[in-house]
Amino acid sequence: MFVDKTSITMKTPTHSVVSHFVWPLRLRDSSCSWELSDVSLIRGCRASWPIPKCERRNVADGQIKKHSKEGLDGDEHYLTILRTRRFARKYCGELAPDRHPYAHNSSLLHRPRCERHTRESRTSSSISSSRFQSNNHPRHSHQLSTMAAHTTEVGTLTTPDNFQLYTKTWLPTSSPLKARVVFIHGFDDHCNWYDPLFPLFAQQGIKTYSFDQRGWGKSVHEPHQKGASGPTSQVMDDITSFVKGILAHEEERDVPLFLMGHSMGGAEVLVYAATGPKEVLSRIRGFLTESPFIALHPDSRPLQLTVVLGRLASRLMPKMHMFNKLDPNNISRNPEVPKQFNNDPLLHHTGTLEGLAGMLDRAAELEQGKVILPDGQGEGGKTRLWVGHGTADRICSYDACRKWYEGTKLEDKEMMVYEGWFHKLHTEPSEDAQKFASDSAKWMLDRCGPLSEMDAGSSKAKL
Repeated sequence: MFVDKTSITMKTPTHSVVSHFVWPLRLRDSSCSWELSDVSLIRGCRASWPIPKCERRNVADGQIKKHSKEGLDGDEHYLTILRTRRFARKYCGELAPDRHPYAHNSSLLHRPRCERHTRESRTSSSISSSRFQSNNHPRHSHQLSTMAAHTTEVGTLTTPDNFQLYTKTWLPTSSPLKARVVFIHGFDDHCNWYDPLFPLFAQQGIKTYSFDQRGWGKSVHEPHQKGASGPTSQVMDDITSFVKGILAHEEERDVPLFLMGHSMGGAEVLVYAATGPKEVLSRIRGFLTESPFIALHPDSRPLQLTVVLGRLASRLMPKMHMFNKLDPNNISRNPEVPKQFNNDPLLHHTGTLEGLAGMLDRAAELEQGKVILPDGQGEGGKTRLWVGHGTADRICSYDACRKWYEGTKLEDKEMMVYEGWFHKLHTEPSEDAQKFASDSAKWMLDRCGPLSEMDAGSSKAKL
């Protein structure tokens, strides 16, 4: 395969201990865009272009799928090769950073095509508000991003009904793998909003898998898809598809897997723990929720008549959009977070009547006790539950969450109460955000031993 060295875009390594780098090779052709991640595929390519039989591996579930050009602009596309420096020298020749045509002007790099690799200090001492402000969640389409303490992989999950969900994984690089967690984001949210949390998990050896739910973030491909998360059955099916893809990774079979969610996603985790398929639940070590949506705070609660009329309208016009923006000032005590919320282009503050009705119904069923979380659902025949909630949350009711928690009949359960904290606990100021990450990570790590030893010494329910 012919490669023009002058059109090689080289990413310089961000940390000396990382052995894999990303080399997007720009090929002069507009007919298609392919991504390859295996040297054997490249060796088998002919000298001509395009390469119609090339395929890439889906990061989330290991399926092989074609990479569509649809939605990309411009006349040139990228071929991403994830190999070592040795491979790059062998097939592309040595290209020093100062010879890179865009080395001194990174703004010329095509940002919609590839995520910028920026070197950040990921110390465990604090999460500064300035660092959080600098996280602009850039659009990206390649598979791997390198950080000092972790790497990230981006992919696409194709569901059984052929819908494509954006996926992202945070992998530890400085600590051995001890646990895995699937994270479900909330309403008017997306998985890249948890960047302050997931890197801290990675520092402690926890690998995080997440995806943008239907209707949210980068899983919105057309304007009419905004907020179209579907009914509860669809939401549960998407979680099942994602988790099954992760469970298919046999090389990680012995690493405990947890399921965690925030706000709307927290309620989804609880409903899933109560009603999900047994073959999946039996492989989940524990369930965690951050500010779960059991009921809206009185300040955010609509009139009952509005709820009734909304449910009726959702049956007649399920795909009708409704603008429903959260109050940014109620999200976090960190003054930078409301600015991020207002300026994030992936937050459209829009739901469909069907999606909003499903979200309200799930919360009502939990609050009213129609959905009960029984013991014996998780791995080893035991349901393990952790709940974190701030007392000053003015979006989801802390009182309703505590009442629900106290009504659960579980042996291994724990609720952490954060006095005066707001809704997004992982974005609270500085040391508070780190404390939330440490508390939830510790709960998972304490349950990563052999099941027989862990259950024999497990503590009773705590509040």
